[in-house]
Amino acid sequence: MSEFHFYRPDPEWLMASERKFALARLSRAGFRRAAALVALVAALAALLLLQRTQVVKVSYEVDLLRAKRAELSSLNQRLDRQVDALQSMANAELVARQSLGMVSADPSKVIYLDPPTNGSPRALWSRVKRAFDR
Repeated sequence: MSEFHFYRPDPEWLMASERKFALARLSRAGFRRAAALVALVAALAALLLLQRTQVVKVSYEVDLLRAKRAELSSLNQRLDRQVDALQSMANAELVARQSLGMVSADPSKVIYLDPPTNGSPRALWSRVKRAFDR
């Protein structure tokens, strides 16, 4: 019984294999070109992967900023309504009555002034002084 060997000592087989693989052999310059091409393809793939990662990261940040903008817009609208309520005349009167002690005027003590005919501020001021001197 013969043993099986991976290596064939037959020189014809070896010569046929060498001729077959001769096309696959590269010269030193050819190997360098092939290595440079592989390195270039790997660098481009890495660059594309990095770019895609950055796009995903920026997209996530944009989504977070949009949510924050919506939240702040809602807060701004709520604060605008609160400012409008605090600047209303009803609130001003309520604060004046409770905090500043404002009371309703006695209608008999109200003085009405007619607008000045000549329109001068000095004439208006003299009429106000005369009304309070009574």
